[in-house]
Amino acid sequence: MMRLIYALLLLFHPLVQVGVTGVVDGDTIDTTAGRVRILGINAPERGERCYGESKEFLKSLLGSSVKLERDFIGKDRYGRLLRYVHANVSIPLEMVRKGYAKAYCIFPNYRYRSELEEAQARAMNEGKGCLWKPSNNSCLRISEVSRDGEWVRIMNHCPWEASLEGVYVESDGRQREQFHGKLCPGCEDWKSLRMGRFVMLFDSFGFIDFRGA
Repeated sequence: MMRLIYALLLLFHPLVQVGVTGVVDGDTIDTTAGRVRILGINAPERGERCYGESKEFLKSLLGSSVKLERDFIGKDRYGRLLRYVHANVSIPLEMVRKGYAKAYCIFPNYRYRSELEEAQARAMNEGKGCLWKPSNNSCLRISEVSRDGEWVRIMNHCPWEASLEGVYVESDGRQREQFHGKLCPGCEDWKSLRMGRFVMLFDSFGFIDFRGA
């Protein structure tokens, strides 16, 4: 049924070729049709780790023109076009596959959700790109996620005090919470977090751990 719905959607909203006029960040571009928020991904914002790398990698994938593909919802609340972007490759899929953006699909724009989430799982496991570069932090790990997905605990597994500066947890729903201070050996700290299906632990150097909610 979904394949039929998407076939009809493509019939009424075929791919449109537009010129590329600029790159805002790793998930937003300017085109001759207007500003486009690329569907299916979420890239780091200015000031966040991997912002520059993500933006530059997106630039490397784009030519002078791209093709835009619509899903169910065509614009966001800021008036940006919501589109999958295609060049020689699927831009969102390549951004996720190479570790420069996270898979981020909001209902009902789910056309490539399974492919994007599978690509992210592989990128995480393989330590791909800037986002999934492993941190050398061997002390901190996620110890528990609440069954209702509203909080996450981390534990210091080392026999010495661990610094929490630069350490944060992030949900697949984009919420981020920062830790501060230090954590004694065997001690735990926790954050309230509105989660989707999993939560990730990072520090300023890279990816540490993840756990399903």
